[in-house]
Amino acid sequence: MSSAKPPLSKMDKSSTLIENKLARTWPSRIMIIATLFMILVTTLDAVFEGYQQLQVEVQHRREMANNTLDAINPSVASAVFNDDLPTVNHLLDHLMSFPNILYASIRNDAGIAVAEKGDNSAADRHIQLAKGLNWVVDDEQVEAGEITVIVDADVSLPHILNLMLRKSLLMLSGLLIIALGITAAYHRLTMRLRDLSLATLRICDGHTEQKIPYQSEADEVGDIARAIHKLYRNAENLYDLQDRLVRNMTQKSQEIISAKRDVTTLNRTNNLFLASVSQEIRSPLTAIRGAVTLCKNGMAGAIQEQTLSLLRIAEENCLRLEDLIQEVMDVYELQSGSLELELREVDLKSVIQRVAARWDPRARRKLQRINFDAFLDIPNVLADSIRLEQVLDIVIGNAVYYCGNGCNIQVTLSHTEEQVRISIADDGPGIPMRLRPSLFHIISEEKESQTRMQGRGVGLGLAKGIMTTMQGDISYESMSAENIKDSTLNSGTTFFIDLPIYKREDA
Repeated sequence: MSSAKPPLSKMDKSSTLIENKLARTWPSRIMIIATLFMILVTTLDAVFEGYQQLQVEVQHRREMANNTLDAINPSVASAVFNDDLPTVNHLLDHLMSFPNILYASIRNDAGIAVAEKGDNSAADRHIQLAKGLNWVVDDEQVEAGEITVIVDADVSLPHILNLMLRKSLLMLSGLLIIALGITAAYHRLTMRLRDLSLATLRICDGHTEQKIPYQSEADEVGDIARAIHKLYRNAENLYDLQDRLVRNMTQKSQEIISAKRDVTTLNRTNNLFLASVSQEIRSPLTAIRGAVTLCKNGMAGAIQEQTLSLLRIAEENCLRLEDLIQEVMDVYELQSGSLELELREVDLKSVIQRVAARWDPRARRKLQRINFDAFLDIPNVLADSIRLEQVLDIVIGNAVYYCGNGCNIQVTLSHTEEQVRISIADDGPGIPMRLRPSLFHIISEEKESQTRMQGRGVGLGLAKGIMTTMQGDISYESMSAENIKDSTLNSGTTFFIDLPIYKREDA
């Protein structure tokens, strides 16, 4: 395998040792508990069987005594009835000769003891039987007295104990043989499982040369060994795949970093090139605009009216070209992150008035009107006044450029507790649907086409970037012939510029 496997931590090893110890001890404990339980069951069974044997033996002795009394009853009754004492004593001796008879007494019909033999001191612990002595006189049964015997009930206890002992020894011998067999099988099984466990732990510790034992055996342990071996091989493949993935990811990451570095270098080069070209163009352009202004003012001599009109057009286009160069420089600063802002308290109405006054002459030439109510009570905003003026120049300038002759451009202000909104609305033709997805992009194919037709292609993208940097926002809503039903406007386009309200630190 190409890579080393991660070794087990100390906690993992301790946990593994504890689990192995438990795995070795809990089956032994179960076997001991099972053995004790079987011994208990065997003893209880022997006690129960002994008790049953005792009951049988007592019943047997009772029946034997009854049969004996029934057998000698006529003879004893005749002897008692005839007052034949020698015969009574002889019959009593004969009765005492029977096994298990502890005591015997004969009484006449008056209840007087005629004869008695034996010991009746513990009669309550033994079997006591009494039979009436019946004698027939002139075909009439006469009770001649009573015979009483006490039968021993304790003599069977040693026999019962002996029976219990023999049965318990027999069952314990069988149980011991079974336990030895189970123990041997268990130890054989645990030894093989322990070998598998140790081999697996060595592999986990990085000893890749370790072989998995018992793979050739055709039992459950062999199945486990083959499964572990297969799992180990799969793990090897996974580790190899992981190594390849890590190497590939490292290589790709280095390639991405290198490509990103190249792109950054290229962007920096392009931005520097744009800055250099813009500066190189601005210098002769300034000279050209100065010369055109001098000629227009008659510094080079009298000029004709037609020539003066051409000079005005040249001067206006020089100014537009200077604005475009400035926008290119601003885009460079915005994309390079070097755009500097001076955020401070700004009187919004004065900024709007300056921008509206600057665009009013151009609007009048197209018979347009820029309307702004400067008497509204609007709080000051937090902004960079120069950049805010640039954003308003872009939005109002677009309205002047793209609206037709005779359109109205309305600038209104509103505010909430947190921000001020500038709304710049026109009643022009609206923004075409195809331009809207990329309207705030610095450059796109649709905007390139629009730029070739009408100019100022980066303005709104630059305005969006400036507003975002100033912690504000710019958005719009437009109605064109393509979305008359979906628009909330009656006509034209409205741009919304949102700025945070300036809050003094002592407020």
